[in-house]
Amino acid sequence: METEKKGTFLFKKLDLAFVYLFVFLVGIAIVLAMTSYLNNKVKEFNEDSVAVALQK
Repeated sequence: METEKKGTFLFKKLDLAFVYLFVFLVGIAIVLAMTSYLNNKVKEFNEDSVAVALQK
């Protein structure tokens, strides 16, 4: 009975750790996706600015 409780406690801690790890990895993926998107928008804006400057 005592070892069963310890095992359950350990599995609860491991489950919690995996949940935190999953949330962390999803957060990192979202940050990387947003950074990539914003970098593309900035590049696009800069190209448009150069094109407008060259037309003048």
